[in-house]
Amino acid sequence: MGCCAHGWAFLTTCGCLRAQRVRPLLRCTRGPRTTANFVGKDVARHDQRRRTRSPPAAARALRRIAEAQARTGRLTQEALAKLMICSPGNIAHFERGRRRPSPEDARRLDQILGTADDELFYRMRRTWESSRVVDYFTAVAETEHQATLICDWAPSLVPGVLQTPAYAKAVYASGQIRRDDELNDAKVARRMRRAQYLSDPQGPALWSLMDEAVIRRPVGGPSVMAEQLEHIAALGERGRIVVQILPFSAGVHALMEGLLIIMNFADRPDMAYVDGINWGHSTDDPGQVRFYQRLFDMGRALAMAPENSLALLASVAEEYRHAP
Repeated sequence: MGCCAHGWAFLTTCGCLRAQRVRPLLRCTRGPRTTANFVGKDVARHDQRRRTRSPPAAARALRRIAEAQARTGRLTQEALAKLMICSPGNIAHFERGRRRPSPEDARRLDQILGTADDELFYRMRRTWESSRVVDYFTAVAETEHQATLICDWAPSLVPGVLQTPAYAKAVYASGQIRRDDELNDAKVARRMRRAQYLSDPQGPALWSLMDEAVIRRPVGGPSVMAEQLEHIAALGERGRIVVQILPFSAGVHALMEGLLIIMNFADRPDMAYVDGINWGHSTDDPGQVRFYQRLFDMGRALAMAPENSLALLASVAEEYRHAP
């Protein structure tokens, strides 16, 4: 467990150890219900954007038609749910754009609501989910391209902006019991758009610190991993990013408890972001950002040098290329 497991860090000052109370790395605001996922001077404006952001067109269409049916007494939300063989809560999620119906559900909606001739909801299913990222990552997605430097710690997976399409698709599919290729393709395309700043010479500099587990875990199979590691190595060789691998031999370290992103800006407070399964927390509080930066620096001090990290990436990619 890292040094922040119980909210305490021990710092060396003038040769003496002193304890400082800090916030744990994994303290967060949970999941999509959160209403204030980053703090500081921008929080009110950020929350107002989230409250006023409207659902996608398909969800609005469903809500209009369903409300019209209810006003005429033909079909209430409860009755629609019964015909759909689902709960009223699911219908509410469809109407608000929080959940996308399956192809079968979309066809059933068309049949029940009289739009089967032009397959309204089936055709619009692709646009059902908003193109934005999950709410708790919005602060990062909306500001990362403005950063001067991004420090990214990855404990288990390749950072999103460094992922190849094949790797990203394998990651998205891993969280689904019933694979949805159409949805995954849309998510991969969105992730590739995020990575476009790497093609801009004036875009943010990226310092990527990865656990050795990231390059050893075979995501998508040997060929996908070989391509992925070669992609990262190529960016490093060109000098577009700095890559360091934190080897297994480093043992326990301060960053073991979660993903971390730190963004430095020229004209606004720096920001830190931590996340886990279905939650995330971002902050521009100077004290917290300094604490997270200190953890990143501690991990970086234990990592392999950039040139050795690139050599390891090339070596492991070669192993994947020749894997049976």
